[in-house]
Amino acid sequence: MELAEPGGRSLVTDSVSPDPSRHTPMYVSPAVRSIRDDPVAGESVSLLVEAGEGTDTDADTDALADAIAELGTVEAELEFDTLRVTVPHERVGAVCELDGVAVVQTDDTLTMGADGAGEDVRFDDS
Repeated sequence: MELAEPGGRSLVTDSVSPDPSRHTPMYVSPAVRSIRDDPVAGESVSLLVEAGEGTDTDADTDALADAIAELGTVEAELEFDTLRVTVPHERVGAVCELDGVAVVQTDDTLTMGADGAGEDVRFDDS
């Protein structure tokens, strides 16, 4: 949809009439991609799943929690419309494909231990 701002310049926006063929970009952390692409049978993983922005984020988060509950366990609802969930490795791909998902990363991103600041930290070997 095209709108005009004061001054006559044209603005293009999808907020009024979204194109259903366009999807919100989703971030999947390297650790989650690894599990999704090469799951270990019988293993589970704790994930942080952030709901995408919508007109009613609370409803979006609730719908996402319901969908994830069919794949695993919703452990907690955190700040910033994020859910802490536990799912079998084999179902990580299904979590990543759910409507309304903006970000999927392991729960290790919240920890700061002897090994560093979490899953996405890489040390330079040189």
